[in-house]
Amino acid sequence: MQQRPIMAAQFTALMGVLALGFLLCAFCYVYVAHEDPAYLWDYGAYFEMYRSYGKSFTSVGSDWFARLVSSIMHDDYNASFVVPLLPVYVVFGDSRTAYIFGTVLLFLIPSALLSATLVANAITENDEITVERFTLIVLAALLYWPFWAPTLRGFPDAVGLLPLGVATHLMLRSRFLTVNSFRNAFRIGLLIWLAFLLRRWYAFAAVGLIVSSGLFCLLRIHEFAEDRRRYCWRAVIGFATVPMVIVGCLAIFQRPLAIRILTTDYNQLYAAYQQPIVVQIYSIYETLGPLICAVAAIGTAFAVRARNVTVLFGLCASVITFFSFSRTQAPTMQHMLPICFWIFPAFGYGLICLFRSLPNLIRRMSMAIVFALLLASFASVFSQAVRNDLAFMRAIFPVRTFFPLKIQNFGEYKRLIADIHRLVGDSEKFAVFASSYLMSDSLLHAIDPTLFQKLAWVSNIDLIDGMRLDTLRAEFALVTDPATSRASSEPQKVITIPAERILGGVDFGAAYDRAAGPYFIAGGLKAYLYRRTRPLSDSEVNKLLEDFQKSYPKWRLDGNKTIH
Repeated sequence: MQQRPIMAAQFTALMGVLALGFLLCAFCYVYVAHEDPAYLWDYGAYFEMYRSYGKSFTSVGSDWFARLVSSIMHDDYNASFVVPLLPVYVVFGDSRTAYIFGTVLLFLIPSALLSATLVANAITENDEITVERFTLIVLAALLYWPFWAPTLRGFPDAVGLLPLGVATHLMLRSRFLTVNSFRNAFRIGLLIWLAFLLRRWYAFAAVGLIVSSGLFCLLRIHEFAEDRRRYCWRAVIGFATVPMVIVGCLAIFQRPLAIRILTTDYNQLYAAYQQPIVVQIYSIYETLGPLICAVAAIGTAFAVRARNVTVLFGLCASVITFFSFSRTQAPTMQHMLPICFWIFPAFGYGLICLFRSLPNLIRRMSMAIVFALLLASFASVFSQAVRNDLAFMRAIFPVRTFFPLKIQNFGEYKRLIADIHRLVGDSEKFAVFASSYLMSDSLLHAIDPTLFQKLAWVSNIDLIDGMRLDTLRAEFALVTDPATSRASSEPQKVITIPAERILGGVDFGAAYDRAAGPYFIAGGLKAYLYRRTRPLSDSEVNKLLEDFQKSYPKWRLDGNKTIH
């Protein structure tokens, strides 16, 4: 007689989750519709991959698969993530909305459901999972804004959470490779490599997963009073198999990339993106917000008391991933994904533990209040209007916001682009010596893709690009006053030195005359378009080399083409 009420409750919960899913899809449409086309750098790079491979995939006789294989073998950030999105391209086309829909439906929502099942595992270790509890967990996972921020900005990195999440489940199910070690180890190794294949930087998450598994494996083996040798032998087989599978896959499918990774000092290469460790730790709080952090802390306390393996294992993997990644560069929103993925079980477990002993009516009312707070916090991260309307609740909202991309003084950018089309001939080039979200060649190209043929793409980060002299030989140069760079001025001298010389009219900058401007762009900056009136002299190139050698003594002139 109780079966029917239980089924009705399950059906109601399912309908509620589906309704929320529909609303989230509608939210994606509204979010993209309110954006200006400011998809610069990575915001637009993966979107362009989606469009390029989608167009090739639907063209007769194209070489899209050969391009994909070459990208997987050689590229730091290859196009493998596009493959699941190809049906989306076929059905919905090449719009930005279609791309975001695809990443949300195929990458984000499955990742959220995986994180919800981790919480369910945590609950069943010490209690039972009910429809009511699981519904709350799923709703919380779907409103977990650390998953949404990079996805709405155009990053496909949530795709890496799928193999990583399944590998986490296998580690827990195999009791950290002490049960069915070889078969599970082979699967886990394959899944970890797949996460790396989809997004290279997931290598740090792999370190977090493997090291944490080893630690928890030792603890589990220590608990066995009898037959400890057999469990230890299984673990040895398992933890030897995982790296062998990963190395084997790298050797077969990504050998050129693997060799380049082993011979590159990424700590030095990404120095421009580094920050003090205290700032990096605080960025986690900024991303999660006080509500999630407080509940996760409560969940951690309950997990320690109950010795809940799922929650503690996730936290351990998260901490190790964060500190291993932070040695190379400060994690940004997409790099937070595996860190926040493994924090979610502590948050979900804390939610359930808070309501565990309450009477039915009070518990349901409390759950409704918490859901409303999560929904309000989610909306405050992505909507300026909601954040303003709910200013009285700002104390619980996350610090970081990700409102739809807007360009201040957009009309000035359009006026600048119109003048570029008018002044720069079809056979001429212009270089943009600015590198920030306020001005860059990538931003202008995102606003008007027809500028592609006229752009001389400038160097960006000193230690990655060096100084390409072809950009100083372009007929026109665009600079801002003051010079603007994405990182600090020190690692972007390839941007700031040319901009300052041209603005001041000194050294090689004396070869430029102002052609148009000022343009009053975002951030209170002024932009100017300059025309080069004569070729660069050898003495000016040598003087430029001396300027760079003050910061980089080992830099040399490479055939009059690049200083690096």
